[in-house]
Order: sequence, then C-alpha cells, then structure tokens
Amino acid sequence: MAFKYNSGQLIYFRESHGRKFFRRTQDYLSGVTVARQSINESLIDFVREIDGNIVEIGGSQNLEEYMKSGKYVLLDLINTESNDVTANAEKLPFASNSMSGFVCISVLEHTPNPQKVINEIWRCLRPGGKAFISVPWMFEAHMEPYDFFRFSPFLMKKWLSDFDLVDIQLVNGYLGLLAHYLQKKPLTRFTIGLWSFWLDQLAPNKAAWTTQINIWVSKEKDLLNEASDDDSGDWIQHLRCPSCVILKGGELFEKGSCKICKDCGSRYPVINHKKIVFATGDLNNHDQ
Repeated sequence: MAFKYNSGQLIYFRESHGRKFFRRTQDYLSGVTVARQSINESLIDFVREIDGNIVEIGGSQNLEEYMKSGKYVLLDLINTESNDVTANAEKLPFASNSMSGFVCISVLEHTPNPQKVINEIWRCLRPGGKAFISVPWMFEAHMEPYDFFRFSPFLMKKWLSDFDLVDIQLVNGYLGLLAHYLQKKPLTRFTIGLWSFWLDQLAPNKAAWTTQINIWVSKEKDLLNEASDDDSGDWIQHLRCPSCVILKGGELFEKGSCKICKDCGSRYPVINHKKIVFATGDLNNHDQ
C-alpha cells in the first residue's frame, strides 16, 4: 500500500520558536511533509492580507472567516461538493482586473499548460491584487497519470515576470529533501529521517534541493491605468463566459437553470441555484 501524506492543519496564530519546533516534529512524524508544513504556516497570513474576493484554484477548504471582506471562491475542474465554480483554470470565467487575490497550491504540475494558468491569474487580478502560488520541485510523482511538470525557482521567476515578486520561499535544503523521502516508511521516519528533519531546520534552504517553492506575487497597481471592476458586492457579478472574456465580452444572464452568454449564446448549468459549471471536469479534455 502506497504511503499517503497527511495534509496537516493550517496555522492560525504566531508560534513561539519552542512551540513551532515541537509542532513541526509532531507534524513530520504524523506524515505532514516539509512542503505542506510551509504552506500551512503561510496560507492564513496571506488570506488575512487580502481585502476583497479571493479565488482558490483546486482548493476545498473555505477560509472566508479569515478574510477582511469579500468571498472565498473555490474553483476546480472537477465538480465537487465543496467548489463554487467548475471551470478550467486555463480559461478562468472572471472579468479582467476583477479579483483581489488568488491561491494556487500544487495545481500547476497537473495542468498541461501552466503558463496559461499563470497568465489567467494575472489577467483576472485587480491592479494591486496578490497571488500565493506553490509548486513542487524535488518531489515525487503524484496523482498519476496527471502529473506533468516540476518547477525550478528560476523558471517560476521567468513565468511570473509580469508580476511584481513579493517573496519566494524555498522550504528545505539537502537534509530536508532526505527527510522527505525517509518519511515514507515508519522505521526510517522515526530514526534517521527525524534527525535529518531536525538538522535541516538549522541549515539554509537551497534551490537545488527544495521540495516545494512558495511564491507571493502582486499585480502592479497602476499598470497602464487599467480600470478595474468594483470588487465589492456579490462575486458572481464578475463571472464571464470563458470563451468571450478575452474579447472584453462574455457577460452572462440567467435563464432557468443556466447562465447564458450574451455574445456567443453558450449555456452554462447552475446547480442548486448556486454552483456554475463552465467545464465538464474531464481531465483528458483540456480545450474546454
């Protein structure tokens, strides 16, 4: 039976050094990776910074209670109970310059065109908006056969060149990488793996060995003096037909149990008067 990682718990409050060391040790022994620990320590802080609507691509946990204002919108290609919008992240169904924040954690490696997703995040962010993007580097294959890429920090800086870089976090060094792979079996996890994990906390993190890269970026506030949609009120007002939005069109109106595009006439089902479906959720068909 393959080892299954534990996603752990998000960290909601600032920890003392002693508490953090003890908690990280517990997390490691219970199967929370070094990569996931770093995400759990950073995500709530990011969400608390954003004033307005946030879209999480591929997420399932609603963090709206930690936001200053707006809606925490969950978007996924697969139609799940938790998501608000079913859509392809390569064709986001939001007006340009309309969202205050994006979260994209360990998603880009599962899409055939990561640069398209990054470009769409940039398009949909309001000037001054921010994104938290996390990608794997020295990490094993997962979610096979839909695992397509690994990302060096140098590639990510190039692909994110339209953004202003706020911060980049390399989560471990060589010993952390060793601890990551030793975590899979209980015998090695509780012996040499744990010692590797502890010693890695004392060593500098390195781009060559990091398992995960966490990146904070922002969209320039005064970029070309572009007008932005009002980010107040119902986030649904920012929804657009993904086929027409690039042409500055794609406004939707509701008719029966569908949203219909005023420009191309495309019909998008609305489930339970709430969830809008812009894609079928077929991972093998990425042109939807």
